[in-house]
Amino acid sequence: MLLQYYSVIPGMDLTVPITFKHDVDGYGNAIALNNALKEDQKNASFGVDAFYLTNWQFSAKYSWFFGNDDPEDLVISDRDNFALSMKYIF
Repeated sequence: MLLQYYSVIPGMDLTVPITFKHDVDGYGNAIALNNALKEDQKNASFGVDAFYLTNWQFSAKYSWFFGNDDPEDLVISDRDNFALSMKYIF
């Protein structure tokens, strides 16, 4: 889902990307298919992108990995992350 807000302040537009992924049933071959599918594993992310005068982009994003509470099968539960970035486009 992508929420868009135009002219929040003069010259600045905002987008808010929101995603959710749930590996419902089964397992994948992570090496051959590069999908790391694990049953009941979940991922959610939320971000804010600000575009200022079409040249500057400021971003903040957080990804949260959860689910699949089997202690012997915790593949990505420790990969939560927060990212900040700033770009100038010319």
